[in-house]
Amino acid sequence: MKKPLVSFCVPTFNRADYLRQTLDSALNQTEEDFEIIVVDDASTDSTEKIMENISDPRIRYIRNSKNLGVPQNYNYVFSLAQGEYICLLEDHDLLEPNYLEELLPLFKTHPQLSFAFCSIVMIDQNGNKKINFSPTFPKIHSGRKALRNLLIRVTCPCSITTLIRKSFLSDFKEPFSSEFWWYADINLWMQLASKGDVGYVQSPLLQMRFREQDHFLKGKEWRTFFAVDRIHQANWKLLYPQKSIMGSIDQKFYEVAKTWNILRFKANKIYLRKMVWTDEDNENVSKFLSSPGVFLVYLIDYFPEKIAYLLSHSYRFIWELVHKPK
Repeated sequence: MKKPLVSFCVPTFNRADYLRQTLDSALNQTEEDFEIIVVDDASTDSTEKIMENISDPRIRYIRNSKNLGVPQNYNYVFSLAQGEYICLLEDHDLLEPNYLEELLPLFKTHPQLSFAFCSIVMIDQNGNKKINFSPTFPKIHSGRKALRNLLIRVTCPCSITTLIRKSFLSDFKEPFSSEFWWYADINLWMQLASKGDVGYVQSPLLQMRFREQDHFLKGKEWRTFFAVDRIHQANWKLLYPQKSIMGSIDQKFYEVAKTWNILRFKANKIYLRKMVWTDEDNENVSKFLSSPGVFLVYLIDYFPEKIAYLLSHSYRFIWELVHKPK
């Protein structure tokens, strides 16, 4: 049989309330040459029953006998993909019907494009649109520039739902490394950017749902910070294999970004969430930041509350202004 052009890979776990909507958004694509692979990571809800009621020849459903967890389930679903292009579609997100129609032409005109992404509309659990995230990037930017943008940021501009040229994954034993826990996709974007160029469509072709209030990651902020930092440190030599002045400057940019992120985190925790900043928090700050950053985080205890409030809310605007790609 002819292999599909695109493989939608949908790893899922206990998202029965949203999975059907996600699959419908993929099935309704204007580009019809695709397959959908759903790998159920031993869900304990009604996911299996929902899949039994879907009969579409383009969908393959596999249920794991035991829970593999993130990122091993992602690796497994990738290993089943037959398409020339792979889209890892999260099990509670929604694609616009023209998602493939808009992104695929970038690959056809740029053979060195490794992956492409689009701007995002954030939606709540009921599907209501809340936030537009539409950063300014060139339609095609070199892998080196894309890698630098990823390395000097603490936030990733693309979601896990991107379109990847499968041939660029041939050197990966496992595209998603367990070393980097829940954030292994950021490592993959850096690795792919080191191998090829990156595409971007500014149209909001993806609706990304906010995580549930009781999501697994709730309360695991420090584990997140350290995991993302390990990814940066592991990939720094992709951009700067040797010590250099520019490498040192960009390291400083990254350290500033880390410090700003922790300042905002502390302001949110103390002044908005009304929680206690603990000795464990202070220990983590000392491990995570350099001495100047540690000192600045310590000083926030003496900020007037209004200033801390502005600090916690101005982050996105200032970050996009300062780090707008050139």
